[in-house]
Amino acid sequence: MVLWLAAGNSMAAQPVHFAVLGGVPANPSQEAPVRELLAAIAARPGIDFILDDGNLKGAQEPCTDTLLQERQALLNSSPLPLVFVPGARDWVDCQQAAAGQFDPLERLDQLRDLIFATSDSMGAAPLPLLHESEVTRFRNFHENTEWQQGPVLFVALNVPGNNNHYVDAGGRNGEFEDRTVANRFWLEHALRSARQHHPAAVVIALEGDPGLGVQSRHGPFDWLDFRTPSQRDGYLEFKQDLLKFAQQYDGPILLINQAHGHAGNPAQGATVTNPAFRLSQPLHRKNGSALSKIWQLELNAQNDPRHWVSVEIVPARETSFKASLQTVPAHPATPAVEPTPAPAASALPPVALPVPVLQIPGTNDDDSASSPRP
Repeated sequence: MVLWLAAGNSMAAQPVHFAVLGGVPANPSQEAPVRELLAAIAARPGIDFILDDGNLKGAQEPCTDTLLQERQALLNSSPLPLVFVPGARDWVDCQQAAAGQFDPLERLDQLRDLIFATSDSMGAAPLPLLHESEVTRFRNFHENTEWQQGPVLFVALNVPGNNNHYVDAGGRNGEFEDRTVANRFWLEHALRSARQHHPAAVVIALEGDPGLGVQSRHGPFDWLDFRTPSQRDGYLEFKQDLLKFAQQYDGPILLINQAHGHAGNPAQGATVTNPAFRLSQPLHRKNGSALSKIWQLELNAQNDPRHWVSVEIVPARETSFKASLQTVPAHPATPAVEPTPAPAASALPPVALPVPVLQIPGTNDDDSASSPRP
């Protein structure tokens, strides 16, 4: 299945083509298939790099140093550059009994020391990355990265599953609060980069599911407040910051994350869904029209090393995103066949809607603090 979605005006430049995967390996038996998966992706002509959207271990695997080192070596075996985004299983869920009951903060520090020990990406031919840790104030946040591939700016943020590691216990939620400030700063840095270099699109990668398309029984836009009276939305600040970014950046934004599921109705509109991913415009106005600036690619947690998602960003008068599910061939060294575009009847028309500026509760009245809202 292949889908083209027109995303907005852009400069003419070469397409950017990359692979997206996540949630593998989930157990030791998948390590060899993942090695074949990495080789199969590298055998496809034109792939620039691999984006691993987090969760390099299964929920039932212990978060030991030995396991992390083994998975680090596995990802480093990729022939292509590989950029890793931390997931909940990599540190947040390490406190679970099945994962060894580790301290999540200690495991995050260990992950930073192992996976993000150098300035480059993983893989046999690494990409140079810009890390937030190069800013003295945020020297611990080595996992937040930025890089430019052709005409596209990429940003990776540590926004994990399990409600963004928001802790409901009383007192200062220190880790969450510090990371929220760091993520906000890194988005602001990306905005400055975008204004300077005028990329065709900005891709923001994280592992957690912020629930952009969730509609509650109270109204279609209540995700800007608490999800339920008993659970505080740990993604609220990120969503506010994302919308501020969208207001101030004049190009299309593609958000990549793993789907963890939310209560409410799924997003409607320009959407393709299959067992592996969904590509959509998740935010809509009250009249039902989609906000054309923000697109979302959600990976479904299949934990299947036989599949990966091919993403191509084609800069043109209207930048378009192309996503397709790929399967590892029987002989990974043999390049896969180029997928056939979907018939014209199933193609979705370009969407070019203005993004309104509406006030988010709790922000200031000036333009710098206001954000687009559905």
